[in-house]
This record gives sequence, structure tokens and C-alpha cells, in this order.
Amino acid sequence: MSHAHIARFPKQPTKGSDHNQPAVEQARKRIAEIPDLYQQHAAPNKEQLVGVVQPTSVAAEQQPSPGLFRKRVATEPEIPDMPELAMSVDLPAEHFEEPDAKTETPAWRRWAERLRPILIGTAALGLIFFIYKAPIFLSQISYLTADKPAVAPTPSTPQVGPEPVISIPKINVTAPIIFATSNVEEKIQKDLEAGVAHYANTANPGEPGNAVIFGHSSNDWWQPGNYKFVFVLLDRLVVGDTFTVNYNSKQYVYEVTGTKVVEPTDLSVLNSDGSHQMTLITCSPPGTSWRRLVVTSKQISPAPAVTATPIAQDSSDFDGQQLTGNSTNITEQFSSWWRRITGGSQ
Repeated sequence: MSHAHIARFPKQPTKGSDHNQPAVEQARKRIAEIPDLYQQHAAPNKEQLVGVVQPTSVAAEQQPSPGLFRKRVATEPEIPDMPELAMSVDLPAEHFEEPDAKTETPAWRRWAERLRPILIGTAALGLIFFIYKAPIFLSQISYLTADKPAVAPTPSTPQVGPEPVISIPKINVTAPIIFATSNVEEKIQKDLEAGVAHYANTANPGEPGNAVIFGHSSNDWWQPGNYKFVFVLLDRLVVGDTFTVNYNSKQYVYEVTGTKVVEPTDLSVLNSDGSHQMTLITCSPPGTSWRRLVVTSKQISPAPAVTATPIAQDSSDFDGQQLTGNSTNITEQFSSWWRRITGGSQ
């Protein structure tokens, strides 16, 4: 380091001592001997940072001075080369490729974009319906996973209470029978809150004729009553299955003879051939009131007397001349709207 690069810092005079010039020269030499190793990452020349400082006399130190620095270089310091920090990064070629403006979206992707809102809406409606009618699905799952009980009828007539009750072991149903006094829809819907409804003007259990019983397959969860899903599994009955009905402290055993789905306006299912019959009716498919599932059966115990005379049954007091259905709810309104769109009958 040359003397031109050495700045002599002013020294405050000390009372009672003279300026020691040899000591100053000795200090300058020691500063000059500082190795240049520490300047590898600094500016090459110190004057580029602070400028050249000219030495002053002791007398000048006591006078006002514009500053210790005579000049300041405004240029920015040079940054030393540090090759060890340099890194080469290879980027994929697609980062430098410009997109082809002429490339067209595939047709299947355009259709997928158009159908996406419809699919999302359909999925949302399905989820809402699943939550809305969850007992329907839970009943089906429970039926499929539960052990099936033996349903062989008992030949002897057991002692039963006076309460009218229907019991269908195969689908785990036990419900009170409410004997309706009128087939007006509003009154039947009220009776269905307490059990299953026996249609007025049809035969009583154990009598010749057709005893007709209706039960809900589903209903809105906010509707009153504990039997909104009592016949949700009625479609599981097949020919040969049996069920029992307690009436007037006597038990009657019935055997299924057939099943079918009819329109709500088909009142012929109420007719009788003169034998001891019982017909179970519910809405189909569960969760709607589009059609009616009809399960026919015959009395097998106690053995009924044979009669060939048809029994007349009055159905004139059915509201709208159609079989009872679920109460008017959002599901029924939607099903009616859908049937009108698709051209189905009301």
C-alpha cells in the first residue's frame, strides 16, 4: 500500500506534550504493512469511497474546516468477481417456447366444459335427495345386511290383544292399524300419522272380501308421525311370504299371492273376488308418489270358508278418484312437474 493511500487522521493536541513526528512515521509504516488480503472484497482504491485526504498541520486542525474529506467520488464501488457463487440452471425447452396460437381445444374438452355445470347441478340434487330421504337408503342397507328371520306361519292361533296390529317379519314391520271412517285424503293422511290406514268400505280382517291397507313408503321428515317409512321395504315381499294381522283379539295369517305396480287412478285393486283377501298398498318408487305398489294376499289361517259371491266395495269417496299417496310435499310436486314434461299421466 503506497503512502498516497494512507490517510493521516488528525490528532488532538495534548497539553504539555510536543508533536512526536517519529511516532507518526512509525504508525504510518505499520499501516502500510497491512496485507492486501482484506481488500479482495472491497473497492480497489480507498479514494473511490472516501476520496483523498490531504494531511493538515496542527494549526489547521484548530481552525474551522469544511470537513475532513476534501472530495467524495460519486461513482458506485465495483463489485468483485465471485465465481464460486455463479450457478448454471438448465430450464426445460418449453419455458422458452411461445404458445401456438393456432392450436384448437379438442372437441371432447369443449363438451366437457359445457356439461360440467349440468353434472355439478345433478350431483348436488342427488346429494340433497339422499340427505332428504336418507331413511329410504338406510332401510335398504339394513335389510340387505340383517339376518333374515324365519317366517313360517304358526298353525295354531295364539292369544293376542284387542289392538289391531299388522306384523311383517321379513321386512321387520310392526304397526298399528287405524280403521278410517272416510277415504277423504286429508283424513287418511291424519290417520297415517299413527300407523297404517285401513280403507273405509273395504272388508275387515277375517271377513270375506278385500281388506285394503295403505302405508307410507316415505314422507317428509318434518311431517308428524312415526310411521313415515313403514312400508319402505314392501317391494321385498314375494309370492309365498306370510304376514299376520291381529284383529278383535284374534290373529289372521295371510300369504302373498302377487305384486304389481299400478297408476294412482287404478281403483280396480280395491275389488274383491269374494274370497278372504288382503291388499297392501304404498307409493312406488319410495321417495315419490308416481305410482302405487300393490301386494295381494289370501287368508290361510284360520282356514276361511269358501264363498263365490263377489263383495261389492264402495270407492266413491276417494278424493280425485285416486289411491292415497304421500302427503303433498316438495318431492310430489317435483315428480308431478317431471311427469308433465316427459308426457306421463298425472
